[in-house]
Amino acid sequence: MAVPKPQPAKGILALRRITNRELARHLGCTPEWVGRVLNGYVRPPDRLKAAVAELTGAPESELFREEGL
Repeated sequence: MAVPKPQPAKGILALRRITNRELARHLGCTPEWVGRVLNGYVRPPDRLKAAVAELTGAPESELFREEGL
């Protein structure tokens, strides 16, 4: 089994100093779940992709990749 790769969004959020806890609070979920998505273990749902795009100002296509999930 291949080791998952972190989503590009993880680095962009870190550069903007947006924590998993802040993102989770914004989405109404747990920071652990956010971490699993950003680390590539869980496919990112549309609502998370939209929230990260809104918070960072970056397009979803640059924040998330779908291959390998």
